[in-house]
Amino acid sequence: MKIRILILNLVLLAFMSCEKTEDVVFDPTTGQTGLSFTSPTLSVTVPEEGVTLNFEVTSTTISDTDRTFNVMADTDPEATTANPSDYSLGVVTIPAGSHIGSLPVTLNFDSLDEGVNYTLKIDLSLPDDVVGVRNSSININFTPEFVCPDLVLNFTFDDYPGETSWEVTNSSGSVVASAEQGDYSGQTAASIDLCLLNGTYTLTVFDSFGDGICCAYGNGSYEVVLDGMVLISGGEFGGSESQNFTVN
Repeated sequence: MKIRILILNLVLLAFMSCEKTEDVVFDPTTGQTGLSFTSPTLSVTVPEEGVTLNFEVTSTTISDTDRTFNVMADTDPEATTANPSDYSLGVVTIPAGSHIGSLPVTLNFDSLDEGVNYTLKIDLSLPDDVVGVRNSSININFTPEFVCPDLVLNFTFDDYPGETSWEVTNSSGSVVASAEQGDYSGQTAASIDLCLLNGTYTLTVFDSFGDGICCAYGNGSYEVVLDGMVLISGGEFGGSESQNFTVN
């Protein structure tokens, strides 16, 4: 008896499940509209001129007319670290007769700080008769593109250029640029572009013979130039000489 009752209950449950599924109508014209972003996450580097991204949005229904829907930035500091001046949001536009639309988002370069990673979470802001399905928000991780400053290390060598080497260290003491003894053998001069972030650095010039690069065996010298302005210079020293300079 218990076995028959159990079988009967399972049959009823199966029938009810089928009946419930048949009540849901998935229709592109009369069904409820649901929106979803196709890609919920994006990482991007923002160039100097800024960039406008277009995020694809899909709809469960189609319409005879164009449809627009609003979005908003999530203000939770754990979700969005970008300031309102760092971006501008468009609206979701779905053309007539289509399931697919797009949302334009512009990221501005000028307001971004060098070397900082930003986050921006964008949520759909929908009327009561429209729901968010699957991906109802997108997360953008972005950082400004690093633009090398017009920073040059110039050398005029003495009669023994192969004795000269140098290194640039940052405020933490890490070497960020350098040249070895012998790199300039046979040369009379050299100009080296330095691609450095804003900050304070130390240039150390070495002479392996211990008599600098000026003046007994040629009038050698060095200089660091930023945007045409000489930050530091020298040449008359012993085995080495260190000077600090700031990129800003």
